[in-house]
Parts: sequence; C-alpha cells; structure tokens
Amino acid sequence: MEKCGMTVNNEDVAPYFEESSVIVLCKVIGKSYFDQKSVDENVYEWYQKEGVHSHYYGEIVKVLVKDYK
Repeated sequence: MEKCGMTVNNEDVAPYFEESSVIVLCKVIGKSYFDQKSVDENVYEWYQKEGVHSHYYGEIVKVLVKDYK
C-alpha cells in the first residue's frame, strides 16, 4: 500500500484507507456458507478453481465522510 501512496488506518472494527472520501465501517454479525448444491450450475463453474465463497452479513457501526471545505 505504501507504494501506492495509501495510508491504512484502523478505526474501531476494520482497517480503511485515510485517502477515502467515504468510509462505511461494519462489524460481522453473521456468515452463510455456499456449497455446490446451493449455487446455480451455470455460476458454479466460475468457482471451480478457487472454491465457493461465503456470504457475510454486517451491521454498519459508523460512516466517516471527509470534509473538503
């Protein structure tokens, strides 16, 4: 990240980039797992190489908006 000129900060629940104009901080409150049977066969082929993903559900705990005034 340093090579890109980005500064990582960690506010409460998650890391974010200081250079961002809007940051939505969330905490994970749930997770669902996929398996091959729960994903349409036309979509599943995309996941053959790296595996099927999980869904995470979050609660927004804070929104940071940069003031450019």
